[in-house]
Amino acid sequence: IRSLAGAAIYRRLSASEVLCSQGEHADGFFVLLAGVASIVINNKHVAYITRGQVVGELGLINAFSATRTATIEAYYDCEVAIVDYDSFIHLFQLLSMSQATKISNYVASIALPKYFAIEESR
Repeated sequence: IRSLAGAAIYRRLSASEVLCSQGEHADGFFVLLAGVASIVINNKHVAYITRGQVVGELGLINAFSATRTATIEAYYDCEVAIVDYDSFIHLFQLLSMSQATKISNYVASIALPKYFAIEESR
């Protein structure tokens, strides 16, 4: 976790500021550190995310999504940690097999249900 936090870029967003847009290239994932953000798919609000939630992780599974499947917009002022995929993969390769398996299972558990929900909504 410390290594991941050290690889992150931290950003503050004002209310209504866009973090990422649906359809753009997915080059990192995000952890909301403070505030509330809105998830928008096809110009329709579908959910809110709050402190501690991860978004953008579908891009970690490149076979599923190399582009953003949603727009993330600050609903209130937010603070976000941004981890680019190259840093994540580099850190992932340094893990033991058991640690890597735990992280792979976690990413799959949060990313795959989102992916299939998005596919069903299309």
